[in-house]
Amino acid sequence: RGGFIHPRQTFRINHFLEVENMNTSMDKTRFITVAGMLSALATVLYYLGEVPMPFAANLKIGFSDLPALIGGIIMGPAAGVTVEIVQNILHLFRTDTVGIGEICNCAVGIGMVLPFSLLFRKLREKHSIYVAYLFGSLVSLVGIVVSGLVINALMYPIYMMLIGGAIESATVFFVYLGGTAVTNVIKWVVTLVPIALIVKPLLKIRWT
Repeated sequence: RGGFIHPRQTFRINHFLEVENMNTSMDKTRFITVAGMLSALATVLYYLGEVPMPFAANLKIGFSDLPALIGGIIMGPAAGVTVEIVQNILHLFRTDTVGIGEICNCAVGIGMVLPFSLLFRKLREKHSIYVAYLFGSLVSLVGIVVSGLVINALMYPIYMMLIGGAIESATVFFVYLGGTAVTNVIKWVVTLVPIALIVKPLLKIRWT
């Protein structure tokens, strides 16, 4: 009558909203905590675990994207992207490429982590873990190679300008881009293969 709400109903509504707010706050705390821990691990791996490629010393591979992929699996794409951004920001304190290397590494990492985590989580709902992993991995391979080619094509000339160098010829430039593609394929392999071994246990601690 007249839209009257009984006091008991008002209490239940308020209690429900309080519980929802509490759950949201706990989820945010978990996200910040886990993303922070994974970012710290990724930063340590970034500092300690990089190996220069024999054909170009400024192209390196390592395991620093592993924590980002783990974050993408257990908490979603936002966590994976956050880990990539944070680890590259922290690595700026030790940069030897005036920040260009970190920009490229961040773009390439996101190019791998974002499509993998998006597709993996979507396919996981209807298919097996390993079907989701397989298709997520294939899409992430395209993502890492394409993003690597694009970002390096844009940033390499800027890097050469900043250090007072010059690109000798178009051939040298395209050979360099080819080197980045090879490097990123190797990076994809050394990152996604270990994930295949731990993806099932990781899903047991997924909370989103």
